[in-house]
Amino acid sequence: MLTDPDAWQGRAIVELHGAGQSTFARMHVDLTRERDERWYAYWVEQFDYLWETARQVEAPARVPEDS
Repeated sequence: MLTDPDAWQGRAIVELHGAGQSTFARMHVDLTRERDERWYAYWVEQFDYLWETARQVEAPARVPEDS
């Protein structure tokens, strides 16, 4: 999650999910531009890349119930 990513007081919360683990066990990294400038910039760039390269997923065709 990004909050005011271009502002000096910007904040990024990154969630990391382990393989085969519950989503309740996920790690959260709370970064601010002021405190963690290098890693903050890295994760903002990652978010921007994912957003720019995302594609809309086509919904699968529905099979009629009487088939």
